[in-house]
Amino acid sequence: MKSLKLIPIILIVLSVALTACRQRRTFEPAPIITTTRKVTERQTVAMSEFKVFGTQMGMSIEQVQKIIGENAGLLLSENGQCYFAIEKDNLEFVNKGVKSTVYFIFDLYANLCEIQYETSEGTGFNLEQAIKRFDGLYGRHVKSESGENDNYIWYSKGDYILITLTSDGKDAITYFGEDYFKQNYPEEYKAFNKKGA
Repeated sequence: MKSLKLIPIILIVLSVALTACRQRRTFEPAPIITTTRKVTERQTVAMSEFKVFGTQMGMSIEQVQKIIGENAGLLLSENGQCYFAIEKDNLEFVNKGVKSTVYFIFDLYANLCEIQYETSEGTGFNLEQAIKRFDGLYGRHVKSESGENDNYIWYSKGDYILITLTSDGKDAITYFGEDYFKQNYPEEYKAFNKKGA
């Protein structure tokens, strides 16, 4: 008896299921979301004509490493600039055979903006000889005082050249790209560019 009562219920469930299967439903496709990496082109930078160790300000890290034949590991300065350092001998104003550390410094776009190495009286630096040589190559210099340091500044073919005398005797020869120098060393830039006024 009980099984006979269940038959109408089973039939109702089956008819509902069959009716649902016969109805056509419209399915809306889910939106397809794709993520693509933003492609950016490398900033085009004009390189200076001036060459230091075969490199020019504005070159990329890869270009500089290829030219100097060194694949030195990159380091990060406190202000977020990439740089690398190599040991080099036979540098100007350094005694023959003495190795000095040469720093290749890059701006925030990873373009070469500064090259620097240290020298001192003990390693062969002579200020008078250096000034005479650079005046002969790049024209008359301008002297600028910055704190306890004295800077002797020249300009040639898109680069600024500095000889810096420090109070502790660790003097430096530095080459700067023009825009970088103007932005980061405004006092020295003004001092040099006032000379014609």
